[in-house]
Amino acid sequence: MKQCQNCGAQLADEEKFCPNCGKEITSAQPSAPDPIPTPVTGDPAPDPAAAPTPTPTPIPTPVQPTQPPKKKHKALKIVLAIVIPIVVIIVAVIVGLVLYGKSLLDRATENVDSYWQIYVDCDAQSFADRAPDAYWDYISDTYGYTKEECVDGIDLWMAENVELLGSPLSYTWEQTSFSFGMGDSVQLKNVREQLQTYGLDCTTGIGLLVDGTVTGDLDTDTFSDLGMWVVKIDGTWYDATVMADIDTLCDSGYVDRAKYETTYAEPIEAYWNAFYNADVEALSAMMPAEVWSYLESEYGMDQAGAEACMQQYIEDILSYSDMQDSEISFTLTITDVADCTEEEITELNNMVGEGLTSDVYQSVSYDYTMEADGETMDDTTATIMIQLGDSWYVFDGIYYFAEACYYYGTAE
Repeated sequence: MKQCQNCGAQLADEEKFCPNCGKEITSAQPSAPDPIPTPVTGDPAPDPAAAPTPTPTPIPTPVQPTQPPKKKHKALKIVLAIVIPIVVIIVAVIVGLVLYGKSLLDRATENVDSYWQIYVDCDAQSFADRAPDAYWDYISDTYGYTKEECVDGIDLWMAENVELLGSPLSYTWEQTSFSFGMGDSVQLKNVREQLQTYGLDCTTGIGLLVDGTVTGDLDTDTFSDLGMWVVKIDGTWYDATVMADIDTLCDSGYVDRAKYETTYAEPIEAYWNAFYNADVEALSAMMPAEVWSYLESEYGMDQAGAEACMQQYIEDILSYSDMQDSEISFTLTITDVADCTEEEITELNNMVGEGLTSDVYQSVSYDYTMEADGETMDDTTATIMIQLGDSWYVFDGIYYFAEACYYYGTAE
């Protein structure tokens, strides 16, 4: 046996390295002393005092290897401390963008649904309310119309669609593409240019390209690749499609036609229906009170006599046209209204007597349809309207009463 010179551990003779401390064992190291021999019986016992007292070998304390600092674990914690917040932020941004994109798509979808629901409901006022107040300044400056007059034009447009397709109306649509733009982005370029013609500007726009149908009980109207945009102006969302529609309605004469529908279309249509159906009583109710005094002073005909002359006058016209036994329907659509010139006003006033002259005459042009005995005739003509006081009258009616009295009153 031998001892390690470094730590004192007991070693076998053949060991070259200390198993305790790992130190190499040199060949010069002395072996540990042999154990004390056991005395043999019969021999004299050795003197204990003469025997050398062995020095006890100290038991070495094992030396633990030094642990290196855990630098890798510390670096990993630092990396994780930096990376995790970044990942969380990225995920939050992605989720936020997804939610924002969904909210934009939802808004665009809601805009399209609202537009078509208002359309099939024929709600002209709600349709007009989808444009900002500043838009109506453009309409007033460009066309001279108020918002209320435009509402009448929208109502006329919607009513014609119902007449064409049949009531009730329903709609379907599907999205074919989605666009989103902010500020000067390319996606928003065309929409911004259109709004700028109205004196408006937008900060954000969402558009859908849609295909769909509007269906009534008579027919179906199909639309495709229709761009429908909702835009943010001064912090509020508005319907850019509605603004374009109203501009088109104003330019195409719908507002003009609606503006004069009650004033002109109704009395003209009522007059010709009464005339062609020889309803003299209805014609008389449409005349101003001054016409009877004029006819009496000019032709010596009281109202009853004037009505009799008118009855004969109409029957002869219908007989000449081979329409005397027909039930006739007369409908019209106003296409234009124009003030009569001063020369025309002078000429018209010369046709009637005092009390029936006016400074305000208007020529109302219209397309009409006349149906008789299953046959239809379409044509275009004009009727003169005269304003007496606050009321409008069909000048043709006044003139025909005078002409009837002239021809048939004189003959009597």
